Amino acid sequence: MLHSIIKWLSSLDLKEIAYALAATVVATVAAIWLGAIRTAKRRFGLYRGLSFYKRSLREDCLSLTVIGRRQGFSLSDTYIPLDLAASDLAPARQEGFGSVGRTSHVVVAGPGAGKSTIVKHRILEHLSTNKTIPFFVRLR
Repeated sequence: MLHSIIKWLSSLDLKEIAYALAATVVATVAAIWLGAIRTAKRRFGLYRGLSFYKRSLREDCLSLTVIGRRQGFSLSDTYIPLDLAASDLAPARQEGFGSVGRTSHVVVAGPGAGKSTIVKHRILEHLSTNKTIPFFVRLR
């Protein structure tokens, strides 16, 4: 039995085994490296898209358009803080599942009262202080 094992070991080509191991290591490293490059490209694309979205949202929120005027107003020049009050129409905030960290607001007022202006102001505050992404949806 020992004689057959020694005979089998002596028949092995160590050079061929070393080449096969080296090829396996190189292929594994290349596959890992290519996956890392794809992941980095995807993350960079997402980062670039998010930066573009935030910049566009900031530019959109910084100006106020007025019907009948060719040039709008700067939000920072014209914004006046409003006194907001809680409505008795809104239900009391319930603590429990799904309510952690989430708040919702409804701004009800007549035409020209500043509903869009306060929303734009809040978005600009949010962009400068938070890491989450606000969305501004125009409802006309």
